[in-house]
Amino acid sequence: FAKFQELQKHGLKVIFLSYQWLSWTTKGSSDLQWKFMQEGVEQVILRNGWRNDQTYVWLDILSIPQEHRSVQSLAVNSLYVYAKCSDALIVVCPHAKHADTDETANLESYQSRVWCRVEVLARCCSRGLNQVYIISESGLVNATPEWAANIIKVFDGNMTCCRTGHVGGTVPCDRTTLIMPLLGLYYEGIASTIASAGLQFFRENILTQKEAVFPQTFEYSVGTEGKTETKELFGDLIARIDLFVQKPGRGLAPTSVEPLKILTLDGEFEDMTQTRKSIKSSL
Repeated sequence: FAKFQELQKHGLKVIFLSYQWLSWTTKGSSDLQWKFMQEGVEQVILRNGWRNDQTYVWLDILSIPQEHRSVQSLAVNSLYVYAKCSDALIVVCPHAKHADTDETANLESYQSRVWCRVEVLARCCSRGLNQVYIISESGLVNATPEWAANIIKVFDGNMTCCRTGHVGGTVPCDRTTLIMPLLGLYYEGIASTIASAGLQFFRENILTQKEAVFPQTFEYSVGTEGKTETKELFGDLIARIDLFVQKPGRGLAPTSVEPLKILTLDGEFEDMTQTRKSIKSSL
């Protein structure tokens, strides 16, 4: 991430490519998606008057370490930081077929995926819809507010782990890995006082539908026969952050009241001041 920031410090541009993987065994983009990625990058550079030799591309299969599993996991968990800090984001969604399921892949299937939705959500809450594009057979178009308002309901999307029943209900759902990154995103938006396109998007789209964007619970699939269990997702964490931000000092828990406590997947923080540091570090 330091290298990412260093590029931008010197006026260089970074384009984030967001797309749906179309195979369970072959990593990265298909040949068709790769073709549209190239076209999209060329058009974005041309539209903005950027220079080819000063524009970089962030592509998961190349930008995330693939061999070392622990490092790979850390990079994947930071994926949304790169999406939100990029100078442009291109949703790549030509009409195609999934190699294993033979299901149709297009803009509709893209926006049904939780991981894809989070990338768009992170970008929009940071910089709004400015420089968010969609490329398909219809050409390169700007993402619309109507499209974004639907896709930011991240957990309305689908995940492979849910589809396969979490190995008979024996493994955690990947949805829980998004709790801390999205809490960080929410805190950053709710505590911000600097006017920006991202803050405007956050207030108009996130604050007006918090229950849908940060659901308290979710249905955990147990096996592939339709059985589910209701499990906690965000619980009361969003309400606790709201309360924390509203307190005098906005960042230091008042000494006159008992510090708020918050339970996370890793255990219990002693107070919300520590939570704030943890949330900020996840961005």
